[in-house]
Amino acid sequence: MVDREKKWLRIIHEPSGNVIAEGPVGLGGLFPFEGNFYIHPRCLKTHGFRPNWIPGLCIYKFLYVWLDFHASDGSVERSLGWFYWLPNPLFFFIAFRTAVPMASPFLSVTPASPSDCGWNGSATGVPISADGDPTLKSILIYKLIQ
Repeated sequence: MVDREKKWLRIIHEPSGNVIAEGPVGLGGLFPFEGNFYIHPRCLKTHGFRPNWIPGLCIYKFLYVWLDFHASDGSVERSLGWFYWLPNPLFFFIAFRTAVPMASPFLSVTPASPSDCGWNGSATGVPISADGDPTLKSILIYKLIQ
């Protein structure tokens, strides 16, 4: 079941109003680290991030690529996020996650709740049945769409 005591957040691209991410704060959701949010793929609510192929190197986190955000209104924010495609294994929690800065003039972070975010009670994101248990069919469908 979803831990309703956890803090839930929504990250919004202010100029366009697009929701970038929403979910619980923590390793399985929006992970805060060094002034940034590393977004678990299931919490990313947009397909607007595109690599601009400008590489980056962090001496201890290794290689990343910058991401431009293409909003639904056609506007583009250059290098709004980044993605570690060759991360240091010691920093597994940033590996293959879209990252955005916590303090950006283009982003706002607002409180949210599981029901606001469309989460249906499963901490893993697997759909649950009416009685609250994951069904085999829902687990298989979830795995197929991942």
